[in-house]
Parts: sequence; structure tokens; C-alpha cells
Amino acid sequence: MRRSSFIGRWGQLIAAVVGAMLLEAITYALNPSISEANVPKFVSSLVVGAIVGWMYELLRDTRRRSEQLVREAATVTSRLKYHDRALQMLSECPRHGAALHSLISASVSQNFQFIPYVEVGHYRDQLDLAVDHADRFEGIQRKPVSWFKTTGAEEYLGRLREKRMRSKVRIFVIDDADVAQMESDLADVSVMDFYWSCTGDVETFWISAGDLKDHFPRIAVPADSALFDRQLYIAYAPQYKVLEFEVLLDGDGPRKVFEELEEQLRQERSGPFIRIERKALGRSRVASDADLAPLAGDREVAGEGLCKSV
Repeated sequence: MRRSSFIGRWGQLIAAVVGAMLLEAITYALNPSISEANVPKFVSSLVVGAIVGWMYELLRDTRRRSEQLVREAATVTSRLKYHDRALQMLSECPRHGAALHSLISASVSQNFQFIPYVEVGHYRDQLDLAVDHADRFEGIQRKPVSWFKTTGAEEYLGRLREKRMRSKVRIFVIDDADVAQMESDLADVSVMDFYWSCTGDVETFWISAGDLKDHFPRIAVPADSALFDRQLYIAYAPQYKVLEFEVLLDGDGPRKVFEELEEQLRQERSGPFIRIERKALGRSRVASDADLAPLAGDREVAGEGLCKSV
């Protein structure tokens, strides 16, 4: 700050000298004859030039300071807006105060509601916090079932399995390029046994991204995400390593996929969301049309220990 003030004063002095010299040169060009009678005129030109130069630099400095104040005011306004939104989130969704506090703290130095450079493990840690206080879980998984097994997701799935809730639903939304792998996973008894032993009583469905677009053109293909109590939304973009969170209001986009699934179940239709039936170990399969009734409440799967031993 002192250095800037020192440079500013020198700038004003230099501008005054330059202004005086310019005006003196103009005066001399108009009247090149120098006599004792012309001395006051040259002196006055020197003074006026110095004043003009000084005022020009002063105006420039004032403009720079004004622009800086405007930028600082905009920054303060943005921070206040973010802080207001954070408080609003906490007041709208007190059940998930612990998860929101963690998410807000992680994002406060970044663009609020987005956290960059997030690894998959940190994303799961945030989900764990939300699971602890949730009464309803709705998840979107963008990779085939075997992804849970290859990435070591047992702890997260087990935490969700052990938490008693009113309802738990997961939809696998599979890119067309991964459909063959998804179908292979569904036919692989060891993969499905691992999934069910880890995830427990989570009603599970799947749909390809292409079918989702065809049946629901107004719904954007969702990201890897979890929705807790139809309020707290946590999404993850693994290709960018960016985590997003929000407290949703009625009718917000991330709810729409689950609302369409509920409508399908009410109408007892077999698609486009395909139910993956939960069976005892060694018997997992995709449900037929006759299996569309909602799953019973808290059935236990035999051999839950498979989740940790695989």
C-alpha cells in the first residue's frame, strides 16, 4: 500500500513536469522571441502546464481507484450471496446439517456449490455423512455393476445397507458404450452376489442413456449422484473430478428421473426402467414382468459376509 502511494506521488510529479514542458514548448512556438517582458508569460505557462499535468494524473489515479473499489464491492457482494445461500441451505435441510457443513466448508474457497479436484473416495466420504442422517436414498450410478467391485466400494455400500431408511432406490443409467458390460455383469453371478451382499435392501433398476433420452427427451441424462430425502443433492463428475451439491426445491431437475420411475411402478409397467431383482446368493437376475411389485421392506440376504470377503 505504501509502495503504491509512493509510486502514485512520483507519477503525479512526473505528469506535472511533462505538462509544464509541453505547455512551455507550445508557448515558445507561438512566440519564439524571449525578452524580459515575456518572462511572466513563460512562467505562467510553466505553472499552468504543471497544474494541468498534475490534474490529468490525479484523474487517472482516481479512475483506477474507483475501478478497484467497484471490483472489491462485486467480490464482497458475491461472497455475501454465497454465504446467504449457505445459511439458506442449512435452514432448509437441517436433517443433513453435518453433510452440508462439510460440503460448504470444502467449497468456501472455490465457486460455491462446486468443489474441484475431488477423488472418488472423497465423494463417497460426503455420501457417508449424508447416509448417516437420511431417511430416504435415491442414487444414480453411471457405471456398470462391476464398477463397485473394482473400485473398492464395499465400505460405502455397506454403510448404506446398514442404515435403516423408509426407502432406498438406485438407478444404473448406463452409457450406450457400456451396455454390453452391464448386461455381462447382470449375467455374472459372482458380480451380482457381491453387489447384493454389499448393498442390501436397495431397490435397483437400470436403463441405457439412449433409452432414457428416447423416452424422456426433456430430462437431461443425470450425473453420478445421490439424492437424500428429496432435498440434499450430491453429484460427481469423475472425468473432471468436480463435486456439486445443492438443496433442491419441488420440481428441480435431479428429482425427475425418480418421479418417472415412480410413475412406471404405479402403472405397473415393465419399462423403460428395468428392475434388477434381488435374490438369494447365486440366483440374482433381471426381473420379469411378473416381478414388478415393490420389494418387501427389510429382507436379509443370506451370506452378507461375501461383501467383505470378495
